[in-house]
Amino acid sequence: MALTEEMQMQVDLQKAIEAARTEANAGIELKQQKMEAIRVAQNVIFENRRVKMASEVTDVTSSDITDLANELISFVNS
Repeated sequence: MALTEEMQMQVDLQKAIEAARTEANAGIELKQQKMEAIRVAQNVIFENRRVKMASEVTDVTSSDITDLANELISFVNS
């Protein structure tokens, strides 16, 4: 039995809504993954800095943290 035009439009609308929801959830999940990678990178860098001798310590920059976070994300996704 074929769907009426109105019923087909409802089905198409529901498919579009579900696709948008799936895409939004994927975006949220990606942001959460990046935030977790940043937290891990920050902890690793701070711990590595803490165990170094005072003469070896350098300043930690935001680019140090984001670079390590991106490396972690690339490693996890590979």
